[in-house]
Amino acid sequence: MRLPAAYDGAHYRFADVYCEPKPYRPDGPPLWFGGAAMHDKLLSRLVRYGQGFNPLGRPSPDDLRRLADGMAEAGRDVRELELVGGTRAVFPDDHSCADLAQALDTIPAQQADGFTTFCIKPSQFTDDPDAVATFCAEVMRRLARL
Repeated sequence: MRLPAAYDGAHYRFADVYCEPKPYRPDGPPLWFGGAAMHDKLLSRLVRYGQGFNPLGRPSPDDLRRLADGMAEAGRDVRELELVGGTRAVFPDDHSCADLAQALDTIPAQQADGFTTFCIKPSQFTDDPDAVATFCAEVMRRLARL
């Protein structure tokens, strides 16, 4: 049995803290990192520890190139990372939901950049909580055609 964790730093202090349940993976949980730009610290974390990259917005071609180069320099392949993309909802007015077809139009370009996982926020496309299951099925149907 492990002892509890404790820390006494300049900004935070805690004692008698346990992390339960333990990660089921021997190496611990997969770590995803994200940010609005590929700054040096983010790149370092992704290269050393990352299993996923969940950027805020769409990374530039230069950022993706930096990521691939950084991974290669560390002996890793950028394809080891789960790249997480998403949709951008465009609302026609203050009272309407966004158009799903328009939002999904960006997915093929993201796939071409190596993105394999996509986040879609159902509440941007339907106001009816009872319609979320139908909405998700429709998303999957449309994505299967891409």
